[in-house]
Amino acid sequence: MEQTHYVGLFGVVGTDPSIPGGPIGEIRNLQMMGLEVVGKRYVGGMVGYNDGQIVGCGVQGDVYGSSDYIGGLIGYNNKGDVTSCLADCDVSGDDYIGGLVGRNRDGTILTSAAWGDVRGNEDAGGLVGENTGSIIQCYATGDVSYGEGVGGLVSFNGGTIAGCYAAGHVTGDEEEIGGLVGDFRPDNVIHSFWDVETSGCTVSAGGTGLTTEAMQSAQTYLDAGWDFADTWMICEGTDYPRLQWEQRVCPQ
Repeated sequence: MEQTHYVGLFGVVGTDPSIPGGPIGEIRNLQMMGLEVVGKRYVGGMVGYNDGQIVGCGVQGDVYGSSDYIGGLIGYNNKGDVTSCLADCDVSGDDYIGGLVGRNRDGTILTSAAWGDVRGNEDAGGLVGENTGSIIQCYATGDVSYGEGVGGLVSFNGGTIAGCYAAGHVTGDEEEIGGLVGDFRPDNVIHSFWDVETSGCTVSAGGTGLTTEAMQSAQTYLDAGWDFADTWMICEGTDYPRLQWEQRVCPQ
C-alpha cells in the first residue's frame, strides 16, 4: 500500500511515542536535490513529522500533499528545533502549507529560509503555514498564492516572529492576507519586514512594509538591531539580507 501519511525521506523524526516509526531524534547536514515528494497528510521534502532536531539541512524539488500539513522541509514540526536549514521547493496542498514547514507547533525555527513558491487553499505561508512557536532570523522569497489565510512569511501567527523578512508576491482572498503575516497576533511580530513592491501587498498582521530599495539597504536592518557580524550579510543595493551560512559572494 502506498504511504500517504508521514511522508518524506524520514517519515518521523523524534521521540513522540504516539507516532510509530520515529527512532531518529536528530538529522544534521543532510542535503537532498531533485526531490518529488507526494502524499496526503504530514508531507515534507525531508521529514513528514518532527519533534526532534533538524540542523544544517537543505532540500530542493517539488512537494505535494492532497490534504494538510505540507512543507518544503517538514510537514509538521511539533515542538522540534529547526536550525540553519533551507528549502528550495515548490510546495502545494490544501491546508497548513509552508515553503519550509507546514505547521510549527510550539517549535523553534532559527536562521532558516525558504525560496520556493507555495500554493494552498488555506493557511499558506512562504516559510510556515501556521506558527504557534518561535521563528527567529528567517526569511522567505517565494510567491504565495490562492485561498484564505495567505502570508509572505507566515499565514497564521499565534507565536513569535522576530528579525525576519519576506519578499515574494502574495495573492489570495482579500481577508486574512498579508505581505509578511496573514492573520492573528501582530504584537508578536518584532523587527520584521516585507517588500510592498514585490509582494503587491500593503497590509500585514504585523511587521513593517518597505520599498525594495529600503529592503536592500543594510541600514534598515542595523537600525532594527539585526546582527550583521555573525548572522546576516547583504549585497548592498542588489539583494536582500542573506544568512551567513549560505556563504554568498557579492558581485564586484
